[in-house]
Amino acid sequence: MAADADARRQLSGPAWAAALLNGPLEFAEFIIPIWASSALGGSPAEVGAVLAVFSIAALATRRLAGRTSDKRPAQTVAALGAGGLALGFVGYATAETLPHVLLAAGLAGVSSSFFWVGLRAFVARNSARPGQDFAHLMSWEETGAWVAFLAGLSVLNSAGYPGVFLAAAGCAAAGCAVLLGTRARSDPDGSAPETGAHARPSHRGLFSATIVLVHGAEALMGLALLIHLQSRFGLELGQIALVYLPGAIALGVLPGVMQRIPQRCGFAGAMTGAAILSALFAVAMAFGTAPVHLGIAWVLQAAALSLLIPAQQALIAENEPRSAHGQAFGTFEAWVLAGVAGGSLAGGVVYQTGGWVLCCVVAAAASVACALAAPRAVAKFTATKAA
Repeated sequence: MAADADARRQLSGPAWAAALLNGPLEFAEFIIPIWASSALGGSPAEVGAVLAVFSIAALATRRLAGRTSDKRPAQTVAALGAGGLALGFVGYATAETLPHVLLAAGLAGVSSSFFWVGLRAFVARNSARPGQDFAHLMSWEETGAWVAFLAGLSVLNSAGYPGVFLAAAGCAAAGCAVLLGTRARSDPDGSAPETGAHARPSHRGLFSATIVLVHGAEALMGLALLIHLQSRFGLELGQIALVYLPGAIALGVLPGVMQRIPQRCGFAGAMTGAAILSALFAVAMAFGTAPVHLGIAWVLQAAALSLLIPAQQALIAENEPRSAHGQAFGTFEAWVLAGVAGGSLAGGVVYQTGGWVLCCVVAAAASVACALAAPRAVAKFTATKAA
């Protein structure tokens, strides 16, 4: 019990950092397309370029961030990323031209890699109970997100886009300071952790496919819902945020509750159940006739993600060498980003060509495929460790 309490205290710093950074990042992702278009006069192609630069920079440096987290203290790597994000937000706040915005987006993308990979590697390396600790981390992340949305809309109304970005920079700087004050635990016998281990290539098989599928389906529905709320119901920015709010609050509350399922049913059962919930969510969304119905249905997706994401992360933490957690989470984060990028692209194309219902059908099909593949994916993943 004392060891668990010590571990939880050590992870309180990363939890605070996750809340401080995830909220501004998600709110910035929400408003940057609108800001680049309305405030800077960017064309649709230029707005797309800003988003692409961030995503490409983040994806390209995930594995570098992983290797760095295995060679250097992971909390220091995460702090470096948080500091870079603070500078990136300042860049957004002072940007007046497209090249300036692209430079800030590239810095923010690279920095986000070092922050998230370093943070997850630290939690995995210092966790006594990975399932519960990653659920705790996700709760803090998502609580930070919905608080940032409410606060960000208020700041946006009073101080405009520069005020929002400067507030985000302050949060990132605070997260950096918290991480610099965080210390890693020692092994029980006082020895150093093993060295020379490498992350296994298990992410590149069936397990990686399930990661891409489920995160791609979530991104597809997220973008399609945003477009649907604007084009079908004519909602404005604040009204759209309120539709997402019930699901966002659920994401902050449910992870700790949902992690009782992997403890009873195992990782395969948890991942299968989460994919089935996600498929049911997509079907329910197809029948939504009003924004309030869509907001309620989004809570079902929140439950699926609350079960799935901590289970995926705990599976990696428990089955990779401790000294290779950085590489493992760098690869995991790269596959998540690949799924999000593919799902976002598909969401826009499918909505434009086939409409809202087809988006729901595609997302449901991807989730069902993930549910069917999950048991074998987990078995192969854990079998590689046993071998």
